[in-house]
Amino acid sequence: MMNTRDELLRKAIDCYEQAGQIDDMCRCLKALGEYSQAAVLYEQNNEPWQVAWMYAQEANLFYQARYRVQQTPVNDLADELSRDLTLARCEAQIGSKSQASLTISKVIEQFPKLPFIHRQRIEEWAVLVAQ
Repeated sequence: MMNTRDELLRKAIDCYEQAGQIDDMCRCLKALGEYSQAAVLYEQNNEPWQVAWMYAQEANLFYQARYRVQQTPVNDLADELSRDLTLARCEAQIGSKSQASLTISKVIEQFPKLPFIHRQRIEEWAVLVAQ
């Protein structure tokens, strides 16, 4: 008997959970459209900016994304750029490209100061906002 896509994704989630692979679990949950469950896992893994971005970029739940941004403290440059990119993504959805342009300029200016651990994520998000 052939498994359906959703059944296979659920099996993958179970396997990733046993392996402790939270990002892969979240990827499968998002593929199933289960954003709230992915959000819980990201929060448990101390990735609140990933929650806000997921709501803006993947779920198109911009109110929820903005709410998450408001609830998340900004402690460093990576947080600041994550906040700005998420809000720019929300603005771009309603047709406001000026915020996106300003944010991309800021990312380019601040990027050399960003710790290496955050660079890949910020770069990926900036490219998506720029598109």
